Amino acid sequence: MSIKEGDFIIIQFKLSKIFKVIDAFSNKVIEDAFINVIGENVTVLNKKNGFYIFSNLDVKEYVAEVSCRGYKTRNITFIPNDKDESAELIMLVPSDENKIKTIKGTLKDGRKKLALKNFYYAICVKDFSVTISGKYQKDNDFIKVHSYEKLSLEGRMFVIESDEKSVITLGNYDFIGKKYKTKNTIANDIMVGEIAFLLFEGKTDKNSAFEISVPKTFLDDKFEMIFIINEKSSKIEFDNKKNSDIKVVVKGW
Repeated sequence: MSIKEGDFIIIQFKLSKIFKVIDAFSNKVIEDAFINVIGENVTVLNKKNGFYIFSNLDVKEYVAEVSCRGYKTRNITFIPNDKDESAELIMLVPSDENKIKTIKGTLKDGRKKLALKNFYYAICVKDFSVTISGKYQKDNDFIKVHSYEKLSLEGRMFVIESDEKSVITLGNYDFIGKKYKTKNTIANDIMVGEIAFLLFEGKTDKNSAFEISVPKTFLDDKFEMIFIINEKSSKIEFDNKKNSDIKVVVKGW
């Protein structure tokens, strides 16, 4: 085929996407996960350190099934873009029923049902918390936290206990300053000593019902939980000895 002056040439660049697969509760990397991009011929490179690199991608939505022995299988959706350089976390929940408790419930915004919606939840216990160890002023780029010293928290989200609305997404770790770059602007100042709780992922079904997992080993008879969706939140007390069905109604900030 010959190309003449004035002809248009379309050059389509292929993209890549990096994922990091971790245990949702221990934060440890999972090196032997299997990721299948459904209905697509996509190359997946397993780096054997929890990182998985997808190549030969187009700018469109992909659906992938993520599985690993000892963990619950989950589906993810993603759209690659040329500005996406950081690894996106995939959190898998252990499947051992002797170690994991399933909590069922419904999630509403007032009286409005929240069907097929992604949400975050926090288990307000010490084992899933970090302490702010360096004062954070709003619009700052970095935040210092104390806990999980031996584990990388990059990409993890936390919620501040005191107001339920300062959601922190941790970015790259600065080894010299021993602090994390934040991926989002936090609305309020955060003082040294404040507690932030780790956020986990959930999704409602078409009836606004959900099932979430919590590890049995860290739980007291009663503990608080925070639910967050679309800049709305709710804090509830869960009684571990009673029925596991809960009703959550979120309110605006």
